[in-house]
Amino acid sequence: MSSRKWQRGEGKAGCIFWILVLGIGVFTAWQMVPPKIADMQLKDYVEELAQLEPRKSRDWFETAILNRAKDLDIPLKKQDLKVDKTLQRVKVEMSYVVEVDFIVTTYKWKFEHKLERDIFLM
Repeated sequence: MSSRKWQRGEGKAGCIFWILVLGIGVFTAWQMVPPKIADMQLKDYVEELAQLEPRKSRDWFETAILNRAKDLDIPLKKQDLKVDKTLQRVKVEMSYVVEVDFIVTTYKWKFEHKLERDIFLM
């Protein structure tokens, strides 16, 4: 009977492998989701500014965006932000890199956004 015990496929290697894969996936998501959420919040904020505050100056836009990025822990610098504002249009371009630290390496995740919105004053 003891010789048949090893022939029934009772190996635990497959279970350990899939638990390891699941753990790596959860860890990756744990590291990648917060920067993506912060990026989406900054993008939404810039769209709201362009829509709700069209009469403000270019410098005001830059300061507001940089302050919001700082609040969200986004490494956006003034030289990475370009705001062009005319009487008819607001154009915002921003580009920054977020370093996501994994145990064995650091991933540099580049975000780039361009927003153009026409100004309709009533």
